[in-house]
This record gives sequence, structure tokens and C-alpha cells, in this order.
Amino acid sequence: MAAKQAFPKANPNTFVAGHGNGRKRCGSVCPRYEQSLPVQIFQCSAHTLQICWLIRYNSTMVEHPPVVIVTGSGGTGCGRAIAKRFAADGAAIVVSDINEVGGHETVRLIEQHGGRVAFCRADVADRSQVRQLINFAETTFGGLAVLVNNASSPHPSGEGMAGWASSLQTDLLGTIYATQYAIEAMRRSGGGSIVNISSISALWHGRRTPGGFPGYDVAKLGVIRLTTGVAKDVVNDGIRVNCLAPGWIGTDGPRQYWESLTPAQRVERGVPSKLLSTEDIAEIVVRLATDSSLNGRVVVWWSEDLPRIIEWGDRGYRTFTEFHSSEREPPTVR
Repeated sequence: MAAKQAFPKANPNTFVAGHGNGRKRCGSVCPRYEQSLPVQIFQCSAHTLQICWLIRYNSTMVEHPPVVIVTGSGGTGCGRAIAKRFAADGAAIVVSDINEVGGHETVRLIEQHGGRVAFCRADVADRSQVRQLINFAETTFGGLAVLVNNASSPHPSGEGMAGWASSLQTDLLGTIYATQYAIEAMRRSGGGSIVNISSISALWHGRRTPGGFPGYDVAKLGVIRLTTGVAKDVVNDGIRVNCLAPGWIGTDGPRQYWESLTPAQRVERGVPSKLLSTEDIAEIVVRLATDSSLNGRVVVWWSEDLPRIIEWGDRGYRTFTEFHSSEREPPTVR
């Protein structure tokens, strides 16, 4: 008997799926939809954490569980939460990280709840290791269904542009390598889904407060453009590519900094009044991986707001002021 398709494929006839977002119903609740905004609210207005239209599957209903790779899932942050979330729905998980101790801990946590999981050490900054990771997933569990590009390098401190290399190599090139080899694998297995993790900081046009990691922002902006650029090229292969750009998440480093500030200091420094949880992020990632109406889309989630989806084709510069080539004479319009 053929296995049932757990993760819906892309529909070549509906590549840009944003037109229906926000109008479908989720039980008795319909998400809000605001035409005037550059983004659509990505969540039920009456529920803080319940994601709309989440496509779940029962592991007893599939002959072969879908295979999911989560890079950067050996730490205590989002990668581990994402891996655990997919495993809870019955997927076979490949945990990948350069942190072997942490990777095996993620495996242990999934196995103690009966999940199918294996660890593969891989540095995504190394193209050959990424290829080996994809091969490991296929030979261990079967055809690849989902790739989550979550791996990220530590932020540099005080190195200027010379410190950008690590972020560019891991966060951007690593994502490109993994996407490339995952697409090849998904073509072999008949389709799949890729979810890239970016950051809301990649969308800011400059900062009004100190801080930030420019190399990280450059890499994460590249991840967004990778998502929108590749998605249209693989839709006919039954492959979807989407992206999540979250705000502040309550992982160890950000949470410690956040807790060190008073509410007044948070306002002064542009720090949100609350943090997203890793479980929140995992829910959105599963939604992006499983909702067949989404392809080439970017979900933005500022920590104090609801997750919102950017309209397809949005220019990204909705607020700007007139610029004259001369302070005295405005340019001639032809």
C-alpha cells in the first residue's frame, strides 16, 4: 500500500498563495485580514498561540513517516523545539549540529517520547558536510520531506566587517548549500517543503538604537531573498520554500539580557516588552512546512505582535521622503 502524503506539496497553479490567507475559516474563528497593511495577520485573532489551519497527521495513518532535517538542533533553542514538535506529530527526525553532546541530548528527549530520530554531525558552512547530511537522512529514514534551515553561527564581538564572515558562511551560504541539496533529494522523492529561519532585524533599514550584528543581518536578509527567489523555480517539482523572520526569542542569551533590563530601559533601547518562546517558533515552522497554500512567503513576527505574512510583491519601502539632487532645484520630471 502506498504511503499517504503527510506534507502537502506545492501546487504549480497557485504559486502565490497569499490571496486566500486570512479568509479561510479555522473552526469557528476566522483570522483578521487587513488590506491596508503590507502584511496579513497569520493567526487566529482570538487565540494567542493557536495557529490557524495547522495540518496535522496521525503517525499510525502513514506507512512511512515523513523525514525531517532540522539544522542547528543540538542546542537549547529553537532547533531543538522544532525537532521535538515535528517528532510529536510522528515525523522521523534528523538532528544536525556541530554540538555533538547537545545533538545527542535532543535525540534522547525525542526518543523518551517514542520518537524516531537520529543524529548527524554536520557543519553547514562546509558544502561537503551538507551533502553528507542529506545522504544520511535518505539512507537512514528514506526520502526527505522537510528541511528546516535553522543553523546559525555565534554573533561576533568587536571585529568589524572582518567578523561578518562566520555569519555569512553559516547563516547564508549554509542555508544555500542545504537548500540546494535538499531540492535534489526532494525531486527524487516527489516533493517536499523547506523552511528557512531569518530574523526581523534583516528587514530594518538602519537602527535608531545601539546594538545589532550587521553581518548577521546581511546573512538573514539574503535568506529572505533566497526564499522568494528559489520558490518559483521549484514549484513544478512539488517543492515549497517559505521563511520565518522572528523577533526576540527567549533563548538563553537574549533572555538573560532582557531580564537584566527594567521596563523603562527596554523602551529606551528598543527591546520588546515580552519574548517569543521556542515553542511559539516551532508551531509557526510546522505551519509553514505543512500548509500547501504557502510558497515563497515570509512570515514576520515581532515579539509584541501577532505573526504576519508579507504580501507577495511588497516593495519593502513604503515610507520614504523626497530626495532632490540639489537643495535649491528639484529634479525635472520627464
